[in-house]
Amino acid sequence: MSSHRLLIFFLLLAVPAFGQTSPSDPLNTVYSPSIDTNCSHSQYASNVWLTNWNAKVRQDTGTNPGSACTLTIYGTQNEFVDFQVHFHDSGSGTSGLNVTVGNFVQTSPNSRMIASSVPGVLIYREAYINVTGYPTNNQLDSAVPGGTNYNTFYNGGPLGYYPDILIPKVDPYWNQTTNAFPFTVAAGKNQSAWVDVLIPPSAPAGYYLGTVTVQTGCPGSCVTVATMPVTIAVWQWPSAGYMPSTTTLKMEASGSGYLALCTNMYNGNGASGNTTLCGNYPGGGGSNDVGNSYVQADLMLLMKDHRYSDGASNTLDIYPQAGSFTGWNALISPIMNGGSLTHNGAATINPILSGAANTTMSLSWLTATSALIWSNWRSNFTTNGWGTAGNPPLYDYLTDEPHTQTDFTNNVYTPGLARHAYLTPAVAELVTTDIYLSQGTSSAANTMSTAICGNIHCVTDQIDWMVTPITTFDNIGSPIQPTSAYTTWLGGSNPHGATRRWWSYGACLSAGTCTNTTPGPAPTGWAYTTYPNYNIDGKPAANRAMEWLTYLHGQTGELYYAVDICDGTGYVASQCGTSATYDPWITPYYAGGWGDGTLVYTGGIVSGKPNYMGGSVTTPLILPSIRLKLARDGVQDYEYLYKLNALGYGTYVNTQLTSWITNSYKFETTGTGLQSARLALGSRIHTLTYANSGNPSPQPPPGLSISVK
Repeated sequence: MSSHRLLIFFLLLAVPAFGQTSPSDPLNTVYSPSIDTNCSHSQYASNVWLTNWNAKVRQDTGTNPGSACTLTIYGTQNEFVDFQVHFHDSGSGTSGLNVTVGNFVQTSPNSRMIASSVPGVLIYREAYINVTGYPTNNQLDSAVPGGTNYNTFYNGGPLGYYPDILIPKVDPYWNQTTNAFPFTVAAGKNQSAWVDVLIPPSAPAGYYLGTVTVQTGCPGSCVTVATMPVTIAVWQWPSAGYMPSTTTLKMEASGSGYLALCTNMYNGNGASGNTTLCGNYPGGGGSNDVGNSYVQADLMLLMKDHRYSDGASNTLDIYPQAGSFTGWNALISPIMNGGSLTHNGAATINPILSGAANTTMSLSWLTATSALIWSNWRSNFTTNGWGTAGNPPLYDYLTDEPHTQTDFTNNVYTPGLARHAYLTPAVAELVTTDIYLSQGTSSAANTMSTAICGNIHCVTDQIDWMVTPITTFDNIGSPIQPTSAYTTWLGGSNPHGATRRWWSYGACLSAGTCTNTTPGPAPTGWAYTTYPNYNIDGKPAANRAMEWLTYLHGQTGELYYAVDICDGTGYVASQCGTSATYDPWITPYYAGGWGDGTLVYTGGIVSGKPNYMGGSVTTPLILPSIRLKLARDGVQDYEYLYKLNALGYGTYVNTQLTSWITNSYKFETTGTGLQSARLALGSRIHTLTYANSGNPSPQPPPGLSISVK
C-alpha cells in the first residue's frame, strides 16, 4: 500500500467504526485540523517523506515513489506513538541534515498541548546495519502461505543497509546532546529519523496538530527543505483513564552478559575490549562491579520504558545472597517501584514512562542456592511490598529447552524437587518447554516422565512458569496443541504452592535456523520463516505481531532470551558474525538471524569507533533498536485486546484478531491488516466514552483461551 493510500486510510478512520460520532466527540471530523495534503505544493519536497512505524527504508533504496507529506497517527493516553521522517540525497551528498519537531496542539474542542520537549518527544537518527551474505533464513518461494515475513531472502537479496540502531538527538536520561544531528548524508543515500511521542496521561481526546521540519546546512545557515504536518488523534481510554504504565502482559527480557554493555561503551569494540573500565560509569567509584551494576540498572530502566521487565541483569557486586539487602535495595527499589535512579550521588535519571514497575526478577544469578538465601529474598520482597508471599515477582530460570530424558532428569526434576523444598510456597521455577514434552506424552518421549519418577505429572509439577516456543505450540504440519491442556495445568493443584503461569517464546527456530550461515532446510525451510520475529531484516508487522498471538493463545507473558548477546565478552560474542572485534554495530548476526538476541546497542565515548556519540557525550548510553520499539508497540496492542475483552467485547476482539491472523505462522505481513485491526480496537474503546447508537451491545467475555487454525 502506498503512503498516499495509507494517508487516505488513516483520515477515513478518524471517524470511529460504528455509526457517526456525536457532536460532543472530540474526534468528530468538525474538529479535524485543516491541512494541505497536496504533496506537489512548494512547501513540500519530493525527496522528503513521512511514514508511520510500518516501514524499514534501507539506506540504499532511493526515494519512495508513493511518498506522503502529511500523516495522521492514533493512540491513547499514556501510550507511545511513533512515526518516521525520510530524506533522500539526490545530488552529490548533503551536509548538515537536521530534523526538528514542534509542539502538538489541540485548539478545539479543548485547548491543550503535547510539548515537544525531551523526553516526551524523542527524535532519533536511524543508524544502519549491513545485512550481508546469509540473511535471516528466507527463501523467496511462491508457496509461502501469506507471503514472507522478511525483507530479505536467501540466495539473491535484497541485501543491504537496514535501519535498526536509534541514536537520540538528545539523550533522555542524562540529557546529553549526541552527534545524531546534524548529519552528513552520502550521495544518493537515504537517511531516516524515528520520532517517539508519549501521549500524556492527562491529554484530553482529540486532534493534536504538529509539524516536522527538515533542514540542511546546519548548524550554520540552516536551509528549510520541508515542513510537514503530523496529526496525533488521541482516543479516550475507558472511564476517562489512561493505558497503565505497568502493562497487563508480563514481558521478561533475560538481560545481558556480565560487563558486556559497559565494555563496549568504553571501548567500542565488543568482545576484544578492555573490561577494566566499567568502574568509570557514574556511581562506579572505580569498581568494575559497581559500575556494571549501575549500567544494568539503567538497562532495566530503558527496558521498562519500552514496557519490558529486565529481571535478569547482573548486579553481582551488591547481590546480597544471605547478607544485607541495603545496597541492593538502594539500587533496585526504583526499578521495582517506578521511581528515579540515583547513581551514588553522581546523578539522578528519571524514567520516561512514569510509574512503570518491574514485574519479574530472576534469582538465577545466585552462585549458591539454599533455603536461607531464598527465604531472605522472599522476606525482602514481601517487606518492600513487591508481590505477596505466595506470588512474588521472583523466579528461578531452572533450565532452557530440555529435550531428552537426561535433560529432564538432571535439569528439571532433580533440581526442581530440591529448590521447591526451600520454601512453602515456593519460588517459581521457569522452564522453556511445552506441556506434552514435559509430561512425557509426546511422540519423541512418550515414556519419559514415567521413567523418571513414576507418573505422568511429576516432571510438570516442577515447572511453575512454562514458557512454550511458538514453533512447538503451533508447529507447521502438525495440529496446534489444544490450549485446554495448558488451562488444565494452570488450574491444577500445585504441590509447592507457587503460582503457575504460561508464557510465549520466540526461539531462533522461528527464523528457520539456529546456525550462522546455514539456512533452513530446502525445500521446506521457508516454512519456518513465517512466524513472528525480532530480526533486523524482518518486516515491521512481523516484528510487532508476537503479542497479538500471545493474547490469542491465552498466554499472559513473553520471555525473550537476551537483549545484547553480541556485546558479550568471550565465546558467545565470538559467534556474532565474522568481525575480528565482534562489534554489534557491525555484525549483530547470531544463531542464523540478524539481530537475534540483540535488542539494544551501546553509545560509546571513544572517538573513531562505530558507536561514538560525539564530544558532548561523556556518559555512555544504552540505545534502543527499531525492533524494540515495534515489540513495545505490540505490548501496547495487547492492552487494547485485553481491555476490550475485560469490558465484555471479547467477540469483537476475536473478529479483529481473525481479520488478519489465521494462525501462528500465517498472518498478513504488509501491516495493513494489523493497522486496520488496531484502528478498529482503538475506535471501539473511544466510543465507550463517546457513545452513539451505532455501538453494539456488550458481549460476555469468552476468556483468553482462544485459538484459530
